[in-house]
Amino acid sequence: MDGIARAIEAPPDIAFIDIGLPTIDGYEVARRVRAQLGAATPRLVALSGYGSDHHRALALDAGFDTHIAKPIDVTQLRHEIADAGKR
Repeated sequence: MDGIARAIEAPPDIAFIDIGLPTIDGYEVARRVRAQLGAATPRLVALSGYGSDHHRALALDAGFDTHIAKPIDVTQLRHEIADAGKR
C-alpha cells in the first residue's frame, strides 16, 4: 500500500499497475487512487496476464484509463507514455 500513498502524495504523469498484486489487487489500487485524487489522478494503465474483453472491462470499471495484456508490446507502452505527457 506504500505505492498508493506515494501516488497520492506526488502523483506521477502515468502509473503502470499490475492487477495481480499480493495484498490488494490492482483494481483496488486504481479505485483508491481515483477516490483520493479525482481529476488529478495520473493516467492509470492496468497490466495483466489476461487480455479478454471481460478483463479489459473490469479494468476500466475500476478506474484504469487503459488495459495492457502481458507480454507488453513496446510500441503500445511508448504510446501510453507519450499520451501521459500530453495531459
